[in-house]
Amino acid sequence: MRANRLSSTTEREYVLTIKNHLVPVLGPLRLDEIDPSHVHKIKQRRLAASTINKTLRQLAAIVHAAERWGVIQKGSLSFKRVKQPARHPKFYDFEQYRQLTAAARGNAEAYAAVRLGGDAGLRRGEILGLRWANVHFARHKLLVCDNLVRSASDSPTWIMRAPKGGRPRWLPMTEPLEKALRALEHRGEHVLTGTEGRHLTPSWLTKRLAVAQRLAGVARGGTHILRHTFCSHLVLRGVHVRTIQKLAGHAKLSTTEIYMHLVAEVEEDAIRRLREDECDE
Repeated sequence: MRANRLSSTTEREYVLTIKNHLVPVLGPLRLDEIDPSHVHKIKQRRLAASTINKTLRQLAAIVHAAERWGVIQKGSLSFKRVKQPARHPKFYDFEQYRQLTAAARGNAEAYAAVRLGGDAGLRRGEILGLRWANVHFARHKLLVCDNLVRSASDSPTWIMRAPKGGRPRWLPMTEPLEKALRALEHRGEHVLTGTEGRHLTPSWLTKRLAVAQRLAGVARGGTHILRHTFCSHLVLRGVHVRTIQKLAGHAKLSTTEIYMHLVAEVEEDAIRRLREDECDE
């Protein structure tokens, strides 16, 4: 995994998949002892389809790597995925998001964090890793090029890496986001900085968001619900899928397309408005 220069987050996910889902089924088996019955056992586990498919992808990657390296002979083992139900990410509708931002105003850092997630679609690590040097007020834009991640899968230390996918991206700031950032004190290198001048931690962000969610009376969720809200609102505003992909920093269009079920609502609203215009004539 490290030879492929995977991020520490991805490495940690792989390690947990092996530990929690492969080892319980395969135990001490050698790779050349794995047969279709073992793949079937993985599929039969009482897990979410997405988790089963992730486990199968990981096992396939391990087996195929061993075949390429000549550790085992090339076989005909199939790792066909199980059918996965359509995934519709949870998000806050426009009124719920308004309530959340209002509830977060009591803490300047928390409010800025909510706006960075909901108005710009930043991931948790990108919110915490944002530096003042990359906030361009004159251009009304952010440069997202830093991501706070664990230094290793089992390490408590946090370090800065490139964003997921390795590509920086420019994002225009909404007026409320720009005001939220201008209201912060420049106490350190990072936008969200604690009293000691260091970047704030994921646990701080999770706790602050939970407080705002409780005060707003909206569904609880991690910071990624803000990113889902950002993408969903763009769809509901009629923004093209390729533009959303670029703004969100999705490496694959298929990732952006999980929000496209909302297009039906946009289409229905368009027809409703058309009918209203006809009634006015």
